[in-house]
Amino acid sequence: MALTPIGFKIRTSSMLNAGMKPEVSVVLPCLNEAETLATCIAQIWETFQKAHLRGEIIVADNGSTDGSP
Repeated sequence: MALTPIGFKIRTSSMLNAGMKPEVSVVLPCLNEAETLATCIAQIWETFQKAHLRGEIIVADNGSTDGSP
């Protein structure tokens, strides 16, 4: 499941087929971060936008029990 802050587009398979690969990949470790995960993702997307970068965020959950996944 992908989380996308309002106003940001996620990379789709059609974009990949058009050669629009991400320039930056961020791996975000997660363990019981349900309260803060959306904020962190929004800040990363904002940084991508300000830097004019195509990026992707990969959330790596490590067995959360609070709904983070």
